[in-house]
Amino acid sequence: MTDVSSTNENNGSNNTFQASRTNLRGMHRLVTIHEGRKPDSRAKYQYYSTDDMRRIILILLHLSGLALSLALSSTTVLQTATVARPASIIETGTSNPYASQVLRWLDSEGISWKFAHDKIPVLWTNHCKTSTFVELEKSSILLHLIPTPKSLDESLPPTLNRKLTEWTTLTSSSSFRKVIHLHEDIWIHKHDICKARLLVQSLAKAPKRIFARKTTARRFNATNARAFLTANHLWGATKARYYYGLFLKEELVAVATFSKCRKVQRMCNYTTINNITNQQQDDNQQQLQLYNETFHSYELIRYCSQKDSTVVGGISKLLKQFVRDRQADHNNNNNIPMDIVTMVDRDWGAATGWEASLPFQTMSILDPLVMAVNPNEPGQRRYLVGAGLQHDNDNQDEEVQRRQRQSGLRPRLGLSKDTLMDLNNLSNPTQAYQRLAKDHLYPVFDAGVERLYMLVPPQQQQQQAAFLDAKVLWQTAKPKYTTRYYSSNSGIVSLLQHAAIGSPPLDAPFHATAMKSWRETTADSSELIFSQMSSMDPEATIEVCQREQGWRTMRFVKPKSKSTRSKVSSIYHSIYKVNPNTGRVEPEIVIQEHLKTMAVLSLMAESDDAQDKKDLRFLHFGYGAGTLVRLLAHHASNSQHVAVELDQAVVDAATVTRMHHDDELPNVSIIAQDAIQYVQAGTTIPPHERFDSICIDVFDENNFVPETLYATSFLQRLRKEVLASAGLLVWNFHSGGKRRTRVMADAFQAVSAVFGETHCCWVPSLDSTPTGGNAILVACKKAPLPVDGDGNISLTRNALAAQTKYNLSFDAVARVQFATSTE
Repeated sequence: MTDVSSTNENNGSNNTFQASRTNLRGMHRLVTIHEGRKPDSRAKYQYYSTDDMRRIILILLHLSGLALSLALSSTTVLQTATVARPASIIETGTSNPYASQVLRWLDSEGISWKFAHDKIPVLWTNHCKTSTFVELEKSSILLHLIPTPKSLDESLPPTLNRKLTEWTTLTSSSSFRKVIHLHEDIWIHKHDICKARLLVQSLAKAPKRIFARKTTARRFNATNARAFLTANHLWGATKARYYYGLFLKEELVAVATFSKCRKVQRMCNYTTINNITNQQQDDNQQQLQLYNETFHSYELIRYCSQKDSTVVGGISKLLKQFVRDRQADHNNNNNIPMDIVTMVDRDWGAATGWEASLPFQTMSILDPLVMAVNPNEPGQRRYLVGAGLQHDNDNQDEEVQRRQRQSGLRPRLGLSKDTLMDLNNLSNPTQAYQRLAKDHLYPVFDAGVERLYMLVPPQQQQQQAAFLDAKVLWQTAKPKYTTRYYSSNSGIVSLLQHAAIGSPPLDAPFHATAMKSWRETTADSSELIFSQMSSMDPEATIEVCQREQGWRTMRFVKPKSKSTRSKVSSIYHSIYKVNPNTGRVEPEIVIQEHLKTMAVLSLMAESDDAQDKKDLRFLHFGYGAGTLVRLLAHHASNSQHVAVELDQAVVDAATVTRMHHDDELPNVSIIAQDAIQYVQAGTTIPPHERFDSICIDVFDENNFVPETLYATSFLQRLRKEVLASAGLLVWNFHSGGKRRTRVMADAFQAVSAVFGETHCCWVPSLDSTPTGGNAILVACKKAPLPVDGDGNISLTRNALAAQTKYNLSFDAVARVQFATSTE
C-alpha cells in the first residue's frame, strides 16, 4: 500500500476538536514590461517607472471618482504608503489585505496562479462577496481565501464550503482537482504549516520524499508524539491511547495516534450477498444466517508527516504495525475481527486519496461545524463545543497550567461564561448569532469532515465470504447521537442545527426579491382576467387573477355547499409572474417550493443515449398554470414536453391569457384528457419516444391524490411502456394530517411494489413542516437510488450534475438534502 502523495496529514476524529461534531472577478495583476521583456509573475518585487506609477494611480483614482493631488517622487520602486491600498491591488489584483498577503507569498515562492471567480457557478459566488478564488495552475487546485468576517453579513453561509467541495469532487463540470478553504485565522495561527502544505500540494516545488520502507515503525511516548503533532498538524495534538512513529534512523518523520479498543457488535453472515434485481427478487429470496460478531474497533485520531516532506507509504506502514501489535495482544489471533475509523478534514479536500490508496471507504460526511472568530483577535478561533475548552472566565491555578504544559496539550479557546449563560436562554439561531456579535464574534464554518471506515486487511481478505460489505457492517452499528449530544446549551444547539439543516438555500438573489415582491401583494387588490366553468365540476370555476407587479394566480374555485363533503372554497393551481414590459411569463420566477424540487428531480433523469445527446422528454399529468413546464423548458431548452390536463378550462386559460408563447415553447403540447385514459388508450410508444421523466401533480376536489393513479395496473404500464429505460417518476403529494399520511403510505407501497423498494424515496419540499406541506415521491426505473455509507438516500451527486449542466439559478442540492426512504 502507498501513502497519499498529495497530502501529509490526516485529521482523525479528534477527541477534542472532532468529538464536537460526529465581486471581485479576475482583475488582472498590473505589471510593467522592462525593455520589451515579459514580466516575471513570480518576482518578489515589481518595479515601475515614474510615468507608469502616475498612469496606474490616475486610472485607479479616475475609476473611483476621486480627485487628489499627488506628489510623486522619482524613485522607481512603488511605495505602498503612496496611496492607501493601491499597492496591494497593483500587485495581486485584490484589495483584500489577507488575500493580498497570501498571493504575494505565492508569487515569492514561484507558485503560478490566476483568479478563478469566472470558473465557479455564479450561484455560489453571489454568496461570498468577501472571498477570493484563485487557481493554482500547476496542480489544478482551487484556493478559496476566506477573510475573517467583520460583521454577520460578511460571514459565509453555513453550507457554502461543503457544496464547493462537493462540486469539485462529484461533478465533471469542475476543472479543479480539489478545493482548499483557507480561513484567515488558520493562516495566521498555523502559518508555517499552511505554507508547507500549500508548497507540497501546489507541486511548485518537489517535496522532500521519504520512503517508508527505509524507516522503522514503532510505538513511542506521548510527550514526543504530541510535540511533533503540535509542530506539524493543523489541528495540533490530542489525547490518544496509542502513539506510533516512523523513524528514519533516529529522526522522527511521521506520527499516527489511535484510540483505545471499543468492542462493537456488527451483523455478519456466512453467505455471499448477490445483487438481486427487481425481476429476480421472487426467485432468489433466501434466508440469510445472520449473527452478531464482536469487532475490535479502533480510531485513527491523527496522522501527519513532517510538514515539509511526504512519506511515501507512511500511513500504510504505521497501520500495519499497529494491527500486528494489537493482534499480538491477543496471542496473534488473526481471526479476531478488527476495523478502524478515521476522519479527514474537507477544508483541505475530500478523502479521495485515502480511498484510492488505502482500504478505507467513505461512510458519511458530517454537517458543517460552527465556530466563531473576532476580527480584533487575529489568529484566534473560538470553539462552541468539544472537550478541552478554556473559557475566558476560567481561573486555572498554576498546577493545572503546569500539567497542561507537561502533557503537550493546549486548551482551545471557548466562549466566556457570561456569553454561555446568555446563549443558554436562547433557542433561536438568529438571536444566538446576534448574541455572539455583541462580543464581536462572527461565525465561520468548515466544509464538514469525512468519516472513513476500513476492515483490517487480514479480515477483509481471509473472511471475505463471511462478512457483509463494509458499508453494511458499518450501518449495523453506526454512531447515533441525541440532539444535545454535542452541547446541552440550547443556544449552541440551535446554531448547530442551523448549520446542519436550517440554513437557507444558496439561491440567486432574484429569488428572494421575487418572494418579497409576491408577499407585498394582496388578493383584495387583484383583478379577475379569466373565468370559466370547470369541465370537472359544473359548480366550480377556473379563475385567473392579476395582482400588482405582474403577479397572477390560477385557482379552482367552488362555493361551500352543504350538499357536498368538500370544504374547500379555493385551491391555488399556481402562481406566476408576467413581465410588465414584454407581457411574457418569466419562467425562472417560481414561488412554490415543491415545483423547484420537482424540477431538480426531473432534470436528474438520464438520457437513453449512451453519449447523452438525446434531448430529454417530459410527460406531465396536470398542467396548472404551466409553471413547471416553463421552468424545465427554460433550463433544458431543447426538451420535449407533453402535458395531459383533465380540466378543459385550465387548457383554455393557458391559451386565452397567453401563459406561454409558441415561439418560446415550441416543443410543448397540451392535451385535454384524463391521465388514466391517456396511458391505457394510447398506442404503444416506441422506445426512442418514451419519456425520461413523468411528472404527476394531480389532486381531486378535496385536494387528495386520486387512488386510481396508484393502482398497480396503471403503474405497471407507466413503468413498462411509457418510461424510458433510465426514466424517473416524480410525483407531488400533500403532506400533513392522518388522511394525507395514509394516502402517502398507500401510494409508496404501490409504487415500491412496481419499481422496487430501493428505487423509491420521498423528498419533502423546503417549506414543508411536520403539520403540512408537499412531499415528492421519486421512483427510478433503471437502478436503485444512491445511498451513503450510513445507508441514507443521497442525491447530492445527481443534483450537482443537474445544477451545473442546466445552469439552475436555485440551489439544487438544498432541494434534495432531506431525501428519505420513509414518508
